[in-house]
Amino acid sequence: MQTLSELDKESVRSYMDKILKSTVFSNSPRQKRFLDYLVTHSLNGDAERLKGYTIGIEVFDKEDDFDPSIDAIVRVDATRVR
Repeated sequence: MQTLSELDKESVRSYMDKILKSTVFSNSPRQKRFLDYLVTHSLNGDAERLKGYTIGIEVFDKEDDFDPSIDAIVRVDATRVR
């Protein structure tokens, strides 16, 4: 697997910032937080944190008993962000 250079990572972050400031995301703080979380952890090599349970807890402020197989918030918002 090829890794991104720091310059490439900075370019991705810059583009993400432009996306987050767009009108599509301007009225959706939760989706902004979700996209930022996904991109940041991907660029940092933390892909193992990109699981429904972890995202539910860390992005959507769910309780420790959150079950992504019952509560579809992560899947639903992933579809919206796409």
